[in-house]
Amino acid sequence: MAKVIKETTEEISETKEVAKTAKVICERLNVRKVPSMKGDILEVISKGTTITLGNSKSDSDWVKVTLDTGVHGFVMKKFVK
Repeated sequence: MAKVIKETTEEISETKEVAKTAKVICERLNVRKVPSMKGDILEVISKGTTITLGNSKSDSDWVKVTLDTGVHGFVMKKFVK
């Protein structure tokens, strides 16, 4: 009895998320623990620093960010571009 080998072709699609980045456009920017002026300051970053942007609500003044140091926090949108 002969063996029948069945050949199949699967299409593999990969979805890669591209991290959005922005630069700080003010002299110094506070990265806060929560999206509020009353939130603890985790780190202060300087003009020209590149940060990775997370999700944010379009009607919010704040955006979640990740720094190269691994710190996660929030900054005001108007100070990054």
